[in-house]
Amino acid sequence: MQHSILPIPLRVVLLILTLVVSLAGCRSSGDRERDELATWVMGAVQATESFRQAVETSVAGTVEVERQRLSEAVPTPEPRVAGLTNVTPTAPATATAAPTATAPAPTPFDARGYAAAAAWGTQGAEAQPLGNPRAIAVGADGDLFVLDEQHGRILRLREGQMTVFFERELFFPTALAVDVEGRLYVLEAVGAIKVISPSGLFSVVLTTEGCGAMETQYLVDLALGVDDTLLVADAGNQRVLKLARNGECLKTWGERGRGGGEFGYPSGIAVDNQGNIHVVDFEHLRVQKFDFDGRLLEVRGQPGRGETDLFGVTDIAIDPQGNIYLIDTLLHRVQKFDSNFSLVTSWWTYAPGAEQAANDHEAMVVGPDGRVYVTESNARYRARDDANPDTAPVARILVFEPHSVI
Repeated sequence: MQHSILPIPLRVVLLILTLVVSLAGCRSSGDRERDELATWVMGAVQATESFRQAVETSVAGTVEVERQRLSEAVPTPEPRVAGLTNVTPTAPATATAAPTATAPAPTPFDARGYAAAAAWGTQGAEAQPLGNPRAIAVGADGDLFVLDEQHGRILRLREGQMTVFFERELFFPTALAVDVEGRLYVLEAVGAIKVISPSGLFSVVLTTEGCGAMETQYLVDLALGVDDTLLVADAGNQRVLKLARNGECLKTWGERGRGGGEFGYPSGIAVDNQGNIHVVDFEHLRVQKFDFDGRLLEVRGQPGRGETDLFGVTDIAIDPQGNIYLIDTLLHRVQKFDSNFSLVTSWWTYAPGAEQAANDHEAMVVGPDGRVYVTESNARYRARDDANPDTAPVARILVFEPHSVI
C-alpha cells in the first residue's frame, strides 16, 4: 500500500519550530493523562510522522496548560450514575463474524434516565476481531457502522451480529457518516472522502483539494448537511469545510484563535434538524453554533469539571428532537443538553473505580431509537512506556438505553 503526501512548505516548518520553542518553556509537568490525550488527538501515523509530530507539539502545550489550570481550580464531581457493571463479552458466533453482543447484568434505570444496556465487542487477551474503534455512525434503519482503525476496515452491527462490511484500502480513516439512502462516507485525515454503496461496494473518492491548504489539512470529523452537503472539521487548519456531494468546495470558515468563529482544535461536528452546524473545540472547551452558511449564531459552554462544564469533550451528536450529546473522554461521561444548551442529564461511561477508568471514550452517536453508542478502547494506555505488558486489550462499543421518561 503506497501513498504520497505533499511535503510541508519550509515556512510551515519554521513556524512550527518557533511554536515548539515558545511552548517548551510553558509546558506543565502536571497530569499525564491530559498530556497523553493532547498527543492522542493528533493521531500519530507512521506515513505522516513528521507532519503529525510537528502539529502535535504546537497543540499539546496549549492544551496541557489549560487543563492544568482547570484541574487546580475545580474539584472533580461526584458520580451520579453507575455505568457498566459485570459486562463480559463473548466470543464471535462464527469464524467470519466480528464480536457478538453481551448484555451486562441487569442495571436498574435511575432518576437520570440512562443505564448500560450492552457492550458490543471484545475484552481480553483472546483474538480481537475489533481493533481500535475510531468512529461510529448509525443509519436510519438502525444499522451501526464501526470504523476499526487498527485493522483498516468497517464493521456493521445488525440484528445482534457484528460483521465485516467493508475491507479495502483505507488510508488513515478518522470519521464516518451514513445518509438516508444507506451510503457510507469515510473521511481520511489527509484530504479524501470515500463513498461506499449500501451493499458495501466502493463507489467514488472525493477530495478536499478545492478547499486549499492541502499540505496542512488534518481532517478529523464529518457530518451530513440538510442541504445535501458534507461538513468537515479540519483540525490542521482550524476551520470547517463545506462541500457538495460531488466534492466541490462550497465554503470554508474559521482560523486559529479564541474569538467567535475561530478554533483551537475542532474535534467534532454535527448538524441539527434545522440545518445548524455545531462544532466542538477540544482545545478551547466550547461548542460553537453556526447556521447552514457558516454564520456564527452562538458560543456555548464554559471550561471546568462541573456538571454543566466542558473539560475533555471530543465528539458531539444531535438527536431528531435537537438534544445535544457530548462525550468527555477525560471525565468519562456523557452530557445531554437540550437545544438551548440547558443540561438534561449526564452519566458516567464506566462503573466508578472499575478498570474502565483507564480507557478512552472518544466517539459517540445517537440511534433512531434513542440509544446512545460510545466507543471504548485502551489502545492509548497500552502504548504507554510504563503500561503493564500483560494488560489485556479492550475495544468495545458501549450501549446506553434511555428510560421512557427522558
